[in-house]
Amino acid sequence: MFSINPDIVKAEIDYRCNAYHNEAHNMRLYQLAKNSSANTDAEINPMRKKLGKLLIRWGMQLAGYTL
Repeated sequence: MFSINPDIVKAEIDYRCNAYHNEAHNMRLYQLAKNSSANTDAEINPMRKKLGKLLIRWGMQLAGYTL
């Protein structure tokens, strides 16, 4: 049996959400810098999918699942 410190969990969630937000912001800046939105979407959508999968993985790990 183990106990979960809510302060540590909150700090971890905040850290990962900030990292996700910063990455999304960087992708948006990259998108604005590109001339062709079609090329941008083709390049950025795989990154968005990867980030979404990471968020799901982090959430499951915080919930106590091992992947």
